[in-house]
Amino acid sequence: MRYHGGKSRLAMYIVPFLAEELERCGGVLWEPFVGGFNIVPRLMKDYPSALKHARCSDNHPGLVVLYNAMLDGWQPPTEVSEEYYRELRAERDY
Repeated sequence: MRYHGGKSRLAMYIVPFLAEELERCGGVLWEPFVGGFNIVPRLMKDYPSALKHARCSDNHPGLVVLYNAMLDGWQPPTEVSEEYYRELRAERDY
């Protein structure tokens, strides 16, 4: 599901600007609101020499749990029914 307030639609404008600044400033990026994780992977793909190191964070507890679980090897399901999604969303058990 797409988060409608995210940076994914703006990545084509944000990434070239960031790449230029990263080249100028040593290639270290702190992404304080990683959200749907659209900017850093695009930088890595389109401008691999610009990004030397990235720190990614977010304040949303569900995203933090999700990304940490993925770092630990958890594989998310490829499909989730709408009913199951609604159950999980109502629980808010991150």
